[in-house]
Amino acid sequence: PSAKALAAALAPFASGEDAVTAGMLGPLAEEIREMRLSRASLPAHWDEVAAPVPSTAPLPVSEEPPDPHIGRRFAGRFEALRLISRGGMGAVYLARHESDEVDVALKILGQMQPNMEHTFDLEVQAMARLNHPSIAMVVDAGRLKDDASDSLMVPKNSPWIAMEFIQGDELAELRGELNWEEIRDFTLGVLDALAHSHSLGVVHRDIKPQNIIIERTDDGRVAPKLVDFGIALPIEDLELEGGDPEDRTVIGTPRYIAPEQVAAAWSIQGPATDLYSLACVIWE
Repeated sequence: PSAKALAAALAPFASGEDAVTAGMLGPLAEEIREMRLSRASLPAHWDEVAAPVPSTAPLPVSEEPPDPHIGRRFAGRFEALRLISRGGMGAVYLARHESDEVDVALKILGQMQPNMEHTFDLEVQAMARLNHPSIAMVVDAGRLKDDASDSLMVPKNSPWIAMEFIQGDELAELRGELNWEEIRDFTLGVLDALAHSHSLGVVHRDIKPQNIIIERTDDGRVAPKLVDFGIALPIEDLELEGGDPEDRTVIGTPRYIAPEQVAAAWSIQGPATDLYSLACVIWE
């Protein structure tokens, strides 16, 4: 606005306490007038010179460096072919057993606290108990030898587990694409898998769409596979951990965890914990 317009706008406040405000803004009006005079003295083409020039050059795309472990051999027999996923606890590779030429999902944990290593050992023990068509099968497990890891990405003595590689899509990727019959089929398949694991005393504790892989049978029906028992625990171990009143660690994925997981109530986590999470997945 012009200095005259600004002064007119301030006129109603030129009495009482508001006169202080007008006095503060008065110099601003003068400064605006001087700025307008200065701008008027600039060359006529100044607006064109000062205007930003749109760039047609593409912005640089930051690419992740190639994974240094692709093509190397782990545990003396598994060759890493490509990275499937990487998370806070480690990475999962598509790997091939050199002698059997069987593809597996090779899960390698990175730097861990001692209690996390214990959790990984429990996962192996839990999955070794399970034998069900809707649960990913464990092929092998162990720890990398000192000469098998030479970078910070894979520390020495890192635990690893080789699991059945499943050709399918995460349920999370199929949200909105499945009809009612397909939702019913995957629900019954996961329920059957959980009935098997619960009968052997194993609670998954992280049922979510990302841990349910959907394959297709020859006749086009959906066939679910339950994966990643990374925070699974035998029921007897849940009861033991529940005896530590200082341990308030919340385990699970917040969007799907049961109330007893939110409360870190270890001693009452059990089969119902998994059923609550599965109900959230079905509803979603």
